[in-house]
Amino acid sequence: MQNKILIIEDDPFTKEFYRIVLTKAGYLLYFTESGDEVMKRLDTDSYCLIIIDINLAKTYFNNTKINGKILYSKIKENKRYRKIPVLLVTGYDNKTAKEGISFDENNDYILTKPINDLNMFINLIRELTNRG
Repeated sequence: MQNKILIIEDDPFTKEFYRIVLTKAGYLLYFTESGDEVMKRLDTDSYCLIIIDINLAKTYFNNTKINGKILYSKIKENKRYRKIPVLLVTGYDNKTAKEGISFDENNDYILTKPINDLNMFINLIRELTNRG
């Protein structure tokens, strides 16, 4: 089973949360804050899931500051990557999180922070990784 997850997150606490919970669940994690690195990694490796924080404060793509919504759109417009499930993580409600993007309801998911239920979170990750 493919078990690599690419995580685009700039908050150290959230990164550590993912590292503890998802490593224990058996996933290999690759973290970055760089939009350029995301595309390079997608070109050179395979992932069963991409997790993107919508509020990225330090993320750039082609020298332009971007947020998670823009990065999500860039990933989904590339036919090589669009089948990889994406979990968008946000403090916004789902309606606000979906504004301005073509959200793939069949393949992707929006999760609102805080993540309080670890069982629900792990089950969601397993469901999404099985879609890819």
